[in-house]
Amino acid sequence: MRREWRGLVCDVRYHSGPNPAVYLYGSPGDAWGSWSLSPWACERPGDGRGEPSGRFQAKLSCVRACSDVRITSLNFVPLPQLYLWLDPDRLNGPAHMARDEALVNVVDVPVLRVYRWPSPQLSIGYFCELAEVRREFGNMPIVRRWTGGGIVPHGSDWTFALALPGHREPAAGLYCRIHQALAQALAEAGFTAELQGEAAGQPGGACFTNPVTSDLMHAGQKIAGGAQRRNRRGVLHQGSVQISDLDPIFFERFSAFLAQRVETWVPSMVYLNEAKRLITERYSDPIWEAKY
Repeated sequence: MRREWRGLVCDVRYHSGPNPAVYLYGSPGDAWGSWSLSPWACERPGDGRGEPSGRFQAKLSCVRACSDVRITSLNFVPLPQLYLWLDPDRLNGPAHMARDEALVNVVDVPVLRVYRWPSPQLSIGYFCELAEVRREFGNMPIVRRWTGGGIVPHGSDWTFALALPGHREPAAGLYCRIHQALAQALAEAGFTAELQGEAAGQPGGACFTNPVTSDLMHAGQKIAGGAQRRNRRGVLHQGSVQISDLDPIFFERFSAFLAQRVETWVPSMVYLNEAKRLITERYSDPIWEAKY
């Protein structure tokens, strides 16, 4: 049957057995994710067993069970392959944003780029109003992102860009997939994090005081968030993890939770030249910075 879950219209199929699950299919025969249910999650509400735990809840009218099924955990189908680039260059804002966008413009394989910053700087979402940011943060260096979202502080964080050419997974599902993989990698590194439940957030504000659905939380504080944008070639997700003492090996674990196979990526001259072009024509241009 066709159902909508967080804006994602998909086929819903209930599978019984010792480990019942609801499978959501983006297109016939093409499963992009499955949600495992607790052993009693398909009991009718009000049967005296209480409610299953978990951050993810959705109401799905299932064929075999009841009218109210609560999702307790998510298990996304991993990407087949991913290329990892631990970029050693601590660049300024325009250079970093150019390298991120160039990935989705000219690279034909999925790439995860991880990088850091030389000093405190801000990146702001595409629609953020520069005058408001300046009133709050003064003359701190600012770069406007190609993606959306709010105001992100950089300097001690770890920042990453995931470029997926030809990827058509809905934005909410992809955002959740990335942050679940991140939460799993953080757990292996000794950090407890959970995904934020339904939350509207305020557009354009300070990103890390303004959690939205599927952001990563620790002790009530947002520790990881991201923003996306698509073009005809694919999708770019830019994310920030506000934990300074992570080891670069952490992102190898993160990659392994995202994909079945991970290889090291080496940038080509075509890619580097595209990044240089974007620095000049977009990210260093005062008109781009003051776009809104």
